[in-house]
Amino acid sequence: GDHDEVTRVYHAEVCAIAKRLTGAEKLTVASHIFRSVPRPGEEKPGGARPGAAMAHTDFTDTLREQLVAMYAAGQESMVSSQKGLGLTVEELQQGRLQVLNFWRPISDTPIQRHPLAVCNPTTMVEDDLAVYSHDPQPPPKNY
Repeated sequence: GDHDEVTRVYHAEVCAIAKRLTGAEKLTVASHIFRSVPRPGEEKPGGARPGAAMAHTDFTDTLREQLVAMYAAGQESMVSSQKGLGLTVEELQQGRLQVLNFWRPISDTPIQRHPLAVCNPTTMVEDDLAVYSHDPQPPPKNY
């Protein structure tokens, strides 16, 4: 995939869709990921991650606290940096934080394996969940 094109074109499209859906005043794209699950004998495209072959969510209810802790440690994040939302710690603590995930194929070939599934959270109880912390080191520049 072409990261520059995705950043230039897709990020703006995603922000426009999110603004239309939520009415949010401040929006940012935290990151994007290329995923590829090659057929047997095919090579995975450079820079692509394998498919996440398990039911999961990308964020938990502790995200705000994690971002506030990053502020306290002097770490840049998607909400504090000027390339992100440029929020103050007070705005982050007092405002509403909503995370949306957008998925779409970037090839002309329809997805035939590992389709995206959606689960209604009201059908789950807390015991259904297991928290896994993904802490890349070093973190990407837009983490």
